Amino acid sequence: MPVVLRDNGFQVRIFLPTREHGPVHVHITREGGEVVIVLNAPEQGVSVRDVRGMRPADVRQAVAIVETNADYLRQQWRKYHGE
Repeated sequence: MPVVLRDNGFQVRIFLPTREHGPVHVHITREGGEVVIVLNAPEQGVSVRDVRGMRPADVRQAVAIVETNADYLRQQWRKYHGE
């Protein structure tokens, strides 16, 4: 599970096949908490799929990081999972 982005203590990861599956999403960890964020089609933005032990303020910050880097993260997903 490579870390594809680091930002302000957050680590953004993409699990590798065969463990991973669609839809396109990332796992973001910080201080023992995790949030899974789905990268919907660009016109639909992103959505939170699952939160485990992460404070609401950190979830909001993680969402902002993913929104800012969505194109790059989709590119990284394709790198590991194909189109």
